[in-house]
Formats: sequence, C-alpha cells, structure tokens
Amino acid sequence: GFRTKSGFIKRWGIYVVVTDSAGNSYFATLEIKNRDIEFAEDRLYITDGTNWIEGGGMKYRVHYDFEGFYCDLTFDNILPPWKPGDGKEVFTEDGDVFERRTVNTPWADVTGVIRYGDTFHDVKGEGYGEYYILIGSFRRMNPELHALRLFSPPGTPREERSEEHTSQLQSH
Repeated sequence: GFRTKSGFIKRWGIYVVVTDSAGNSYFATLEIKNRDIEFAEDRLYITDGTNWIEGGGMKYRVHYDFEGFYCDLTFDNILPPWKPGDGKEVFTEDGDVFERRTVNTPWADVTGVIRYGDTFHDVKGEGYGEYYILIGSFRRMNPELHALRLFSPPGTPREERSEEHTSQLQSH
C-alpha cells in the first residue's frame, strides 16, 4: 500500500506486482479515497473497509480484494520485527528530509491464497515486509534512498540462516 501527500494531492492506494515461476509479471492497482481510510493509532491496522493490513509482534495479515486481484495472506514471523535505532534516519542537517522505517517482517512463513487475473493460487513460502515513509519537500532534492535486504545461500538450514540473519541485522 502507499500514501502520497503533497500540497493538494492526497491519495492512498495499493500497488501489486506478482511474478510467477515462469517469469511472467502481473500488475494491479487500486486508488483509495482519503475519506475511506481508517487506521489504528496503537498498532498496525489500516483499512478502506474491504482491504486491510493488520498485525503486531510475530503475526501479520494482509487481505486485499479489488478488481483483478485478491489475497488473504498470513505472515508468521521467524525473526522478530526490527528497526534501526528509533526507526528515524535524518538525511539533512536541518532535519527537513527524513525517513521512518520498521521491518515488521524480516523473515516469515507465509500461507494463504492469491488471485490475479481469474486464477487462484495457494501460497506457501517465505516473505518479507516493511513499513517505510519518506518525509521531505518537493522543493528539495530527494536524498539517495537505500534498503538493506539479507539472504542466505539456497540450501542453508533454517537454524543457521536465522542466526546469520539476526547478527547481520543487529550490526547495521
């Protein structure tokens, strides 16, 4: 999901990209009116009445249902949520441009179902999820954005990946 707010432009939306095992990609988007959005102040919960994301701690759920796309997914975290320091990184000396980032799902088992086009697919795999917001003025040059994603080599036993992944996250 996304939210854009700049001057008089304020909108919410969902942007989905699905790539299948053959390398084919499917895209779907939904624009949501500001008045339809509700969210909780004390936990991760955002909805437009039909589509929603919620969770906390070690479990997150995503449910989207709009033209051309449906998903009902559960993320059971293997690693706990993580954020760098207090989650805020300032890019300018005056603090005018900064980001907030929380990796709510550094590594999770994902189960559920998705539909893109007219076909439903069972989901059983692993996933990643983060909350990210960049605050800054369009009058200023946007800073270089960066993201950290760590992956162990294929075939690495889960218990070894967990230790490696955790220590790398904590050292950055």
